[in-house]
Amino acid sequence: MKLFLSLLLSFLIFSSIAQENQAKSFSVSLDVRKIDYFLAIDYHFGVQKLNFAFGLETGIVKTFFQQRFFPGIHAQINYPLLNKNHFFLAPAFDLNYNLLSVQKGSRHPHVFQEYRLGYQLNCGNKLKLIHSAGVGLISEHFYGAYSQKYRSAIGFAYSVKIGCLYAF
Repeated sequence: MKLFLSLLLSFLIFSSIAQENQAKSFSVSLDVRKIDYFLAIDYHFGVQKLNFAFGLETGIVKTFFQQRFFPGIHAQINYPLLNKNHFFLAPAFDLNYNLLSVQKGSRHPHVFQEYRLGYQLNCGNKLKLIHSAGVGLISEHFYGAYSQKYRSAIGFAYSVKIGCLYAF
């Protein structure tokens, strides 16, 4: 909950600062990660030389096929290295926060936090193709039925994303 509130506060602060800067845009993307395939909707904006993206996502396999809602929020920050003639390339840092209710009616969801470094590549003018990839760490917090407390596990995370972005 603290993470969600801090991301929301950051979004409000940075979007108010970004009013005089770069164009804003929305994107829809498919993100292949270790824990599921995610369908995401993002809002992108720039502040000085940094670009930010905040969005909502849901796990496709677990939500639609296994009937277990798997929502999440994510944030990205990137710094453009190349931004010429409809081509954009930037190193990126991604943060994802997902909740998965393993059993119906359970008050103790699995919590997944991912931290990744990678790149983002955009091609196009107003309607752009997005590709990004990254590697990093995933932290899973789950409630132990026997121990009656949350336990944690850390592992390797990866992500490959493709989508469309519309700038306005």
